[in-house]
Amino acid sequence: MSSVVVEAGELGRIAVVRIKPNEDLCRAVAAAAQHQGFTHALVRGAVGSLLDAALSYGEENRLDVAGPGVEILTLGGEVRPGKDGEAEAALTGTISDSQARVYGGRFLPDANPICITLELVLQEWIPQAA
Repeated sequence: MSSVVVEAGELGRIAVVRIKPNEDLCRAVAAAAQHQGFTHALVRGAVGSLLDAALSYGEENRLDVAGPGVEILTLGGEVRPGKDGEAEAALTGTISDSQARVYGGRFLPDANPICITLELVLQEWIPQAA
């Protein structure tokens, strides 16, 4: 049986951010949240494309999708402090390749460079003190 964690808190500010080309998707989303002063954030959506994409799915499966121009169809996830205290983004979504084939999974860090720009909507999450 899988475990479920429920966290009490409230939603805070919203930021619309533009991320420039050649930055890694996961690292750039984490940096954008940190730049806005969000220690925790929810990814509400994005519009953009990737040069190439790498997704994981299942236990240990990896899917590499060659570009150029892998379109982001959906993007969701969250940013939280990692073990070292630095912001980390856990992102999932769907993408489409140049042949209009659609894939989905978790975006792997350091493997998803942004193509032109990425427009991103982040919402601050303020966890309730325990």
